Parts: sequence; C-alpha cells; structure tokens
Amino acid sequence: MSSVPEPLTICGLLEMVKRPTTDAVIALVNKAISSKMSPKGFSNADVANLKSKLGFDPDKVSIGISGNIFKVVLKGQQSGSILRLDVSDTGPTWASVSAPVPASVSIYALCGMAKHPPNGDPLVKKAFSTRMKLGDFTDEEVGNLKRAFGFDPATVSMGLRGEIFLVVPKGQKSGPVLELDIKNPGPSWASIPWG
Repeated sequence: MSSVPEPLTICGLLEMVKRPTTDAVIALVNKAISSKMSPKGFSNADVANLKSKLGFDPDKVSIGISGNIFKVVLKGQQSGSILRLDVSDTGPTWASVSAPVPASVSIYALCGMAKHPPNGDPLVKKAFSTRMKLGDFTDEEVGNLKRAFGFDPATVSMGLRGEIFLVVPKGQKSGPVLELDIKNPGPSWASIPWG
C-alpha cells in the first residue's frame, strides 16, 4: 500500500477509495451488508480486510454501515464530514463526502467536487502570476478557473493565499475553508483543515 499522506483528510480518503470489483471483494462487501457488520457475523479480521480492500490503511480509519451505505471516518474523529460509499450506486457518485449538517452547497460537498486541473494549466499559472488581482485577472478568467477546479462559478468564491487556492460557498462569511494545494501530488491536495 502506498504511504498514507499526513495529515490525512476525509477528502484524501475520497481520492484513495477503490470500488469493489473482484468477486472476492464483492463477496466480502455482501457479507458486511448481510451481517450489518455485527461482530457475530463479521470479525475484526473481516473489518480490517474490508478497509484494506476499499483502499484504506486499516489503522487510520473507522468504518460502519447503514443499509447498503458504508460510512468511513478518520480513526478518533468525533464530528465533521463523513465519506459515504454506496456500493449499490453504479455511477461516479458512489463515493461522496457528506456534510454533517445538510446545506444547499456545503464546504464538504465542494471538497467532493474538486478536480485537480492539468499540470501546467495556463489559467492556473496566470492566477499565480497575477495573484488573481482585479484588472489583471478578469471576471471571465475567475469563472473559468472555478470551472477548471470542478465548481459552478455562481456557487463559490475563490481566492489565493500563497500558492494555495481557497474556496468557500458564495456568501459564506465564516467557518471552514476548502484549501486546494495543486502542488501536492497526493490525495490530500484538497483539504478542509479543522480548527
């Protein structure tokens, strides 16, 4: 298994997750669902094996189940967002980050939407060189940059701090901020630092 990025985030887990494809892993997933991951029907070894097969370091995450949905959090996490794995969903949304409090567009939903722009993207380079300063970086370029990161321009505000892009739902005045570190090659490039 590749080294686990530190600090590990829920968004990092979203990037690491592997969809069950082999018969053996699908059988393990079905066993977890049918047993509801009860200790009588699903041993600690089964739990560790399931975490590993889904792409995680078993020592770094906790996993539970609700119906057909697996819920994954960082080990020791008491609150915040949850990684939801809907194994009955055949589409690209089978793995998603849910907000602890439903919102029209939450910072946690944005974390799940974030796309890493291609290396050397000229718009990203211009954003860095101009510091996204009004007049040097047009409203149209701001909108295109938001799209390059996977966001609807009308729903988010975006800025720069050093070489980190900062994203919040439009209108948000306080609370957590999505940080996009595009020079980070690992799965934690998109993160929501706590505190």
